Order: sequence, then structure tokens, then C-alpha cells
Amino acid sequence: PAEARRIAALMGWRAQAAPRLGLDPGLLLPRRLIERLAERAPTDLETLEAVEGMRRWRIAALGREILAALAGSDVPADCGRGGAVSRIREREGGG
Repeated sequence: PAEARRIAALMGWRAQAAPRLGLDPGLLLPRRLIERLAERAPTDLETLEAVEGMRRWRIAALGREILAALAGSDVPADCGRGGAVSRIREREGGG
């Protein structure tokens, strides 16, 4: 039940964040990673970093938003914008 709620929260966050950031939802947060995050339920950036599959770019660009989704709270909509996300878009061929 708690794990299922965390999965739903992360799926909802991913659905709104992916178009806002111009990234494919599966690249932003793959389903397998969502399941690991829901199981481990990290509460800070250090424990988030320890989750298998969490890449540095995800933590740098989106870590606070992911933690907020897991905690069931909101952060400002522009929290994940900035240099790290711009570099991701460039790498993926987006603008």
C-alpha cells in the first residue's frame, strides 16, 4: 500500500515533469527505477544517490523534485530547470 502510493506519486510527477522538461518519460524516470525508488523510499539526496540506477544528472537536475514526490509534497515548478537539464536536452538532441 505505501509502496503503491509512492509508485503512483512518482508516475504522476513523471507525467507532468517530462513534457515540462522536454524529455521522454522513460528517459526521465524508467519504470524499473520508479519501483526501486518506491521500495527504498529515500528521504534525502544521499540516500537517493544510493538507489541503483540513479544517475548523477538525475540527482543534480531532479533530485529535490523526486524526493518531494516521494514525500507527497510539492516543490516549485521550476526547481528542475537549469544547467543540468539543458545539458541533458543537448545530449539527447533536443533544444
